[in-house]
Amino acid sequence: MSSTKKFFKSSMVYFMGNVLTKIISFFLLPLYTTRISTDEYGYFNTSTNYLDILIAILCMEIWSVIMRFMFDYEGRRGKEKAITNGLVIFCVSLLGYCAVFAVLALALDLQYLLLIFIMGLCSMIQAIYTYTTRGLGYNAVFAVSGIVGSLVNSLTNVALILGFSMTVKSLYLAAIAGYVVQILMLERKVHLLRAIHPKLVRPRLLKRMLRFSLPLAANAVCACFLTNYNSIMVTNLLGLSENGVFSAAGKFAVALTLVSSCFSMAWQELAFGKSGQDAGTAQFYSKATNLYVKFLFCGALGLIPHVILAYPYLVDPQYQSALS
Repeated sequence: MSSTKKFFKSSMVYFMGNVLTKIISFFLLPLYTTRISTDEYGYFNTSTNYLDILIAILCMEIWSVIMRFMFDYEGRRGKEKAITNGLVIFCVSLLGYCAVFAVLALALDLQYLLLIFIMGLCSMIQAIYTYTTRGLGYNAVFAVSGIVGSLVNSLTNVALILGFSMTVKSLYLAAIAGYVVQILMLERKVHLLRAIHPKLVRPRLLKRMLRFSLPLAANAVCACFLTNYNSIMVTNLLGLSENGVFSAAGKFAVALTLVSSCFSMAWQELAFGKSGQDAGTAQFYSKATNLYVKFLFCGALGLIPHVILAYPYLVDPQYQSALS
């Protein structure tokens, strides 16, 4: 299969697994904005933004590193070497993560701190599983697990909000439930726990993976600040209520980035697979980048009028000011 065909085939698989899962939760926006106040929604958004930045700093995008080094090996045993050494680094990150939350628990009286801790922990483990699954070539399993996890998330939210009259707490609990279900589904297929072999730990490979992770970590941290810091500053300067309104607006903007992310994941997989191949690589990157930019440009032009038409039907009046 040619690189271009493989790229678009992977993009469609990731579209199913990533975009469609988020679309399910997007259409729950009327429920969220009707039952959850702007203050509460703003708190949830602010807490997840801080969490994303913390994870980006501590984890150094280790899941991407694991997948990259898995492409250096052909057989399952070789790939397990990359997984084992990557998880050694991940365990150190987990210790740092737990230490940060221990300090927060002692120093600050934050709402839902335990739920935030568990949600972050589950999201990191889920990232390890999804990237490992992709590294092993089980893209369809990745897609199906993403859809199921999103359905569990959405249905849990509906049950907790409508059945138990929960508000923002349901968002944390539903996210955790969705992560756990996806992790369990992927474990049944990839058997990640069986892939860990202490005898495969190699100091030289650990150093290589750490060196490779540093620019990825810097990129991940910068990306988090670019996408999350606006929201944090809205909270600091204008308050949680305005952040809730800002978050509702962001749900529409994310529609475009969700579609583009499926291309990003396919691009990442293809780029890792091309490591060490020089013939035609630059030409392919140029062609794929041009197609990607055209897609984003057309997608943005098409999205704006649809947002204006759909907004009144998807968002409660208390969030109306988010339209502008």
